[in-house]
Amino acid sequence: MPVAEAQVPESTSVVLTPISIIGSLSQPGSGMIPYSSTVRDRTSLDRTGRPNRVLSDVLGGVVGVQVQDRFNYALGDRLSIRGFGARAQFGVRGVKVYVDGIPATLPDGQTTLDHVEPGLVTRIEVIRGAVSSFYGNAGGGVIHLGTQLARRGVRGMGNSLRSTLGSNGLRRVQTELRGARGDLVYGVSGTRFVSSGFRDHSTASRTNLSGQLSFSAAGGSARVSSVYVYLDALNPGSLDQAALDTERTEARAFNVSQRTRKRVRQGQLGVVWNRRSERGAIEVAGYAIHRDLFNPIPTSVIDLSRFTTGLRFTATQSATVAKIPARISFGGEFNNQRDDRANFNNDNGSPGALTLDQRETVRESGGFVQLGVQPAARVHVLGGVRYDRFRFAVTDHFVIDDSDDSGTRTMDALSPSLGAYWSAFGGGEAAFFVNVSSAFQTPTTTELVNKPSGLGGLNDQLDPQRTLSAEVGARGIVAGISFAVSAFSARVTDALVPFEVAAVPGRTFFRNAGSAIHKGVEVETRGHLTDAIVFSANYAFLSARFQDFTTVDGTFDGNLVPGVVPHVVNVGLGYEVAKGFIAVETRFFSRVTVDDANSAFSQSFVASDLRAGIFGLDIGGLATSPFAAVTNVLDVDYNGSVVVNAFGDRFFEPAPGREVFFGLEVGF
Repeated sequence: MPVAEAQVPESTSVVLTPISIIGSLSQPGSGMIPYSSTVRDRTSLDRTGRPNRVLSDVLGGVVGVQVQDRFNYALGDRLSIRGFGARAQFGVRGVKVYVDGIPATLPDGQTTLDHVEPGLVTRIEVIRGAVSSFYGNAGGGVIHLGTQLARRGVRGMGNSLRSTLGSNGLRRVQTELRGARGDLVYGVSGTRFVSSGFRDHSTASRTNLSGQLSFSAAGGSARVSSVYVYLDALNPGSLDQAALDTERTEARAFNVSQRTRKRVRQGQLGVVWNRRSERGAIEVAGYAIHRDLFNPIPTSVIDLSRFTTGLRFTATQSATVAKIPARISFGGEFNNQRDDRANFNNDNGSPGALTLDQRETVRESGGFVQLGVQPAARVHVLGGVRYDRFRFAVTDHFVIDDSDDSGTRTMDALSPSLGAYWSAFGGGEAAFFVNVSSAFQTPTTTELVNKPSGLGGLNDQLDPQRTLSAEVGARGIVAGISFAVSAFSARVTDALVPFEVAAVPGRTFFRNAGSAIHKGVEVETRGHLTDAIVFSANYAFLSARFQDFTTVDGTFDGNLVPGVVPHVVNVGLGYEVAKGFIAVETRFFSRVTVDDANSAFSQSFVASDLRAGIFGLDIGGLATSPFAAVTNVLDVDYNGSVVVNAFGDRFFEPAPGREVFFGLEVGF
């Protein structure tokens, strides 16, 4: 956890500042929500001195959130909350993500974060737990990312340039321009990132262009956001134990010969309008995303064109019912996803014979209602229910011998929740909360169309997974030291579990387990030892076990769910003054099983990072801020991530040894 976070007391980490939160769990600014929540603001993010390669540079260290850096830009980080999402083979699953109020999570539940530039993120809010009753298709929780390129309060114009050089050929340049003209506030940014990677066949480049406009409209405020990203990254694949022991930097030979990679072009546009008053608020948002993907994997070449649109609205009204303060919120959203997918045999990285050609569509409609009441001065009760309906459809354009694989599937869910929050002393000194919540996750279109038989269409044997969870917790401040603790238990039915088959190595399929139990404890604290010395520490224990799971390979009842790290510790200590900082951060991950049979493990590790920076040096009239970082200071061999149930025992994705980064930011 970045040490600088200690500047923000944990008691304030639950305050939901108005940043376009869909189905917000409390009145913005009240902080009285019966869920575990963590917020990082711009101050804590600025002081990290990180290279900002991937989102783990800004999300790593949040208690309950496991960010496994795969050091593979073609796949991205594996991000999970309380074990939900650990099964993802690419992108993010089981967690709902919003960026500046616009969903990064598609209607089918998959999240790709290629378009999010880590260096632009100025605010992170993480809500942990089963919150489908407020956010829909997600089991682990929700993450709100704010870039706030166009921030109110800007006067005139401002420009900044940030450059970073580092190990393994890392080069990154980011420029920002912000300003205001009357009521119009604007911001634009461009970033170019290049890395040769620490493994063979792992070079990557990324170009990101972002822009925002903020202005008054129709008695409220509006924000227009646009993003374009181009990513081209090679995929070195995962390794078995023998290869890992021989040479950690090598790539899988088959990946090299088949020239596996990911090439993405994505553009999107989003508009958010809201109007707030003392008694209520209303918000309307719409977005459109277009994504082109060229993705040679070991056995196939995937050519995908995606177009996604969505519209949502929320409304909130405060009232008094029988002398009891109350707040009701309701809203709805409608999302449409269309994928034109063509699969080919992989002919040394080029498309060979066509094997699949189909259009896949997902239509999502959902609505929720939420009621919060204050039956006593220090007690807040919050209940909600949401209904979602999904229609998956495939139109087969590759019909052979009348074998048309077109078809549809409909999935729906009703997700209720109830929670209570008690402020023990009427302020932020100590508070307690409890909740009972439900959640569901549909299979994504990729998971539904990846059939072990190799045929097209939708897998009619794959069902959504559903979760029922309970949680108790406390948070507050004692003698200037903030703390938070929670304990939870969640029962997952029809858990979605990945596997591979010998006939199609490197391609992931999914099946449902009967049930699994996730239970754990999360503890975090932070504060100042002196005015300048700050500390932070957190510990997360997570036990995720199959309760009922039998396949043709055996019965796995009682086994650990693979990919879920049972014990995670983050500790930070730093020295901070107005003009600079130096900090050391240490993380411990216990060993993690990598297959359903629990026959193999990725070993535990302890790794430390050292960061330092100086702020606002006046050099020739320019505000100059140099920074430096050394990651994995002790040069420990460890695995950044694992591939669950990989064929050929290729479970392991190694992390690099010691890396060094230097950077400079100049403000005009």
